[in-house]
Amino acid sequence: MPDTEDIAIFVRVVELGSLTAAGRDMRMSVAVVSNRIARLEARMGTRLLNRTTRRVQPTQEGGPVLRAQRGDPERARTGRERHLRAH
Repeated sequence: MPDTEDIAIFVRVVELGSLTAAGRDMRMSVAVVSNRIARLEARMGTRLLNRTTRRVQPTQEGGPVLRAQRGDPERARTGRERHLRAH
């Protein structure tokens, strides 16, 4: 089962359009954001993001994950808050 904090990071990356912006917003390094996305993708067994040097977009498989989380904002919010309290 994916970690809710990893999912919250994924949602924030898509919302802000970059790993750098999401890291800044969540007070974590780009390397940590990238590692958490990679861990989430490994746990889910699929690539969730298409990454280029200019933008990040959800893949065909990542879109439904994003929509499910946007349908449950409380889950994404609590994952982000839990991370901020821990750091």
